[in-house]
Amino acid sequence: MKRSDRNKAYDVAISTTGRMMQIGLAIEEMSELIKELIKEGIRGKKNNIPQITEEIADFQVMLETLKRLYNISDMAIAKVMDVKIKYMLDKMKRIQNGEDVTTFSSHDFINKEAQNKTTEKTR
Repeated sequence: MKRSDRNKAYDVAISTTGRMMQIGLAIEEMSELIKELIKEGIRGKKNNIPQITEEIADFQVMLETLKRLYNISDMAIAKVMDVKIKYMLDKMKRIQNGEDVTTFSSHDFINKEAQNKTTEKTR
């Protein structure tokens, strides 16, 4: 399916059922994905990849719908994701080096990144 067709479908869903219903459906789909992950993570259920795949797809549809609902661009999401991935890699490096990361939050990292960018601009 083309992206434009998907976007039309998201818009139809929003206009047909309304904002609050779409938010509720996003929460519902998120909880269904969580439930499938719990089955594997806590209960040790194996071979539920088809169910996890289906729930990821359902939730991905809802994420796309939420982006349309809140008018959030792919570029805005990508920028935040880049920072979050840098944070994840920095945290993994700290763990590999045996550092305590329990008090190092993503907010600390984001603030550090912002300070570094400000320092680079003033040079």
